Amino acid sequence: MGMVIVHFLLVMLNPAQAEASAFLVILDGRPATLFMILAGIGASLMAHSRGAAVHALFIKRGLFLFIVGYVNLVLWQGDILRIYGLSFLLAPVLVRRSPLGLALIIIGILIAFALAFLTLDYGQNWDWETMTYRGLWTLSGSFRNLFFDGFRSVLPWTSLFLIGMLLGRLDLRSRRVQWILLFTGAGTWVLAEASSRLLSRSFLADPLVIGDPDLIEAIPYLFGTGSMPPLLLFLLSSGGMALLVLGLCLIAAARFSRSRILAAGAATGRLAFRWYLGHIYVGVFTLVALDFTTERESTALQIALVWCLAMALVSYRWRCNPRHGLKG
Repeated sequence: MGMVIVHFLLVMLNPAQAEASAFLVILDGRPATLFMILAGIGASLMAHSRGAAVHALFIKRGLFLFIVGYVNLVLWQGDILRIYGLSFLLAPVLVRRSPLGLALIIIGILIAFALAFLTLDYGQNWDWETMTYRGLWTLSGSFRNLFFDGFRSVLPWTSLFLIGMLLGRLDLRSRRVQWILLFTGAGTWVLAEASSRLLSRSFLADPLVIGDPDLIEAIPYLFGTGSMPPLLLFLLSSGGMALLVLGLCLIAAARFSRSRILAAGAATGRLAFRWYLGHIYVGVFTLVALDFTTERESTALQIALVWCLAMALVSYRWRCNPRHGLKG
């Protein structure tokens, strides 16, 4: 639903409005972060319940998502399914690693991205005015887009999948764990956002300390919490928000276990793959075909929320049909 709101607002608002939109600033990359962490949690839960047989399932799921992701990339440059699929392909090797081993791999991924960011030109293939990627279907362009500078790339987004794998080993039914996730997530989110503002203001307050005009222009990106480039403060901010949302959802599910609203939310989540593609090819592309734009952010937000409500209602009816899934 977060992705729906982001993508619908981006399509319906003009670039200046989108850049100033509080909702887009807050949600930038956050739904995708939660998406990756939940995938990692799911991988851990699957490994726990299915044992060694899960390895073949990981590979099948990974190959399917990777191939569909590249097909999706033809029309949708913001595809995340390729990263999702590649993470599942790596899961058989990683799922049995110790917590310390996974933590070291996460740190290694972050260091690898930081080194790549410092040595390569992140914006080399981007036309930032139109947000299009040059040379996407060349061998070098496709490789860079997948691993380094795409909307969502292996480095560093796979680290979020591994964080999810670590979380999936916790007893997520424990109230103590749920509250720890909530408070840890909230604290990390607030700390990252506060650090971003403090560092940006400190360096911009005295540009002579930096000297290089190009570096001065890069400060909002170096110390910002936007998803491109996905630097450390973004990962802390978005990861913190993901843990906060996860904690809230687990607490709500425990307290209101018989709620039809939560049942509709759970049903929507179980159909996430269908809705991910559906909101792009039915929702977003319909808005583009109709050239539907609005000057009012509230109107765009209402349309996005109506789509989310429709997703939940359709999912609930579908999953509660005895032929398809849950009962009652």
